[in-house]
Amino acid sequence: MDLVEFRALFEEARQRRRRRRLMAGATIALVVALVAGLCVLVTSGSARGRRASTSTVGPHRLGTFAHPTGVVLVFADGLSLDLDHRTAVVRTIAGQRAGDQRWDIVRAGGSFVVGWGQVWASAIAGGAPRMLGPVVTFVPAAEAGAVWLVNYPGGSIGEGTPTLSEVTTTGRVIHSELGPPPLSGVPIVGIPGGVAFETSTGIAFWNAKHRGFIRQIGSRAGFIGNAADGKVAWCEGLCTSLHVTAVAGSDKQIPSPQSGQVFEPGSVRLSPDGRYVAAITTREGLGTANQLGTLDVIDTRTGHVYVVRDGVSVWSTMTWTADNRTVFFASENSSGMTVGRFRVGTRNAETAEIPIQNAEQFVIVNRSAAKAILSGVAHKPASACSPTVTTSDPSPVCAFDY
Repeated sequence: MDLVEFRALFEEARQRRRRRRLMAGATIALVVALVAGLCVLVTSGSARGRRASTSTVGPHRLGTFAHPTGVVLVFADGLSLDLDHRTAVVRTIAGQRAGDQRWDIVRAGGSFVVGWGQVWASAIAGGAPRMLGPVVTFVPAAEAGAVWLVNYPGGSIGEGTPTLSEVTTTGRVIHSELGPPPLSGVPIVGIPGGVAFETSTGIAFWNAKHRGFIRQIGSRAGFIGNAADGKVAWCEGLCTSLHVTAVAGSDKQIPSPQSGQVFEPGSVRLSPDGRYVAAITTREGLGTANQLGTLDVIDTRTGHVYVVRDGVSVWSTMTWTADNRTVFFASENSSGMTVGRFRVGTRNAETAEIPIQNAEQFVIVNRSAAKAILSGVAHKPASACSPTVTTSDPSPVCAFDY
């Protein structure tokens, strides 16, 4: 395969994200035409496919959902949702920058990691942020409290042989090695001791100590969702089936739960213990900005499929809680975004319509640990509360009740 063909693979991966970003724009768009007393609509129901019941939650109700979540959702562009108090906080995060990188925000131990060109780590508990490196981009690491910095000598993905450096959020270097040549693939997510690559013939596992690939799986263009517990969730070609592959073990293949639909790989998220996978399936063909699909949670041990929600944007973002019990998701819609959660134990799904447009990637923080995120901000009307994108100033901006 020549350079032209492989650059086409790079571009296809970028385009998958760009189509979602057509809906969001370059920055957070806050809905300013809010009606006084606007309600949050909550839908709850079984994820076994029964028609969901619907109830309207008025201003007298404290939380976004019927029962407390105990968490705050922190989005890449600086918006944090205190779900149990229906408060939105806008606060700049060091490293925020418009762009099209694979990971907008990740949680590494007790820190957020954000940025490309300059990658920054910000402690959730507060304090001065730390610049981890002036590099092209970064990807999550499998090891706690660390990320992989990816630096191409040409300044862009695919321009020269990259250096792959695993660093902690305190700046300590764990590994730093010259990676494979750019035609070998694109580094996407960390695995134990290395990085998983998307390639033109599936996926490949690169190991830092071996300074090379230790395993390659697949035969067509590969697309990675994420990795957890030593496993990688990925698909190839048209993505008619999903693979969950142990780095040093077996490969489990999961067919699309919906007949005639394919997986959207950018939506795929394994739970931290690797047992459950949340994914969106949609019709085959070129995606559009407003394309819809079905959100499923699949138990990889039993094969059971829970249909969480139909008609969800295929460009939705999803994150699991650390205890593997709940997956939260966010989807753009015409008047704001739908925020939802699915709890594995109760097999119950809830969604809430929130009048804020910002379904960017997000991480989850326990509310008990989010004091630095939620405090020190002045409440303003929603129409006057908008983010300021910056690279290094973590100062609070404003907050409003939704």
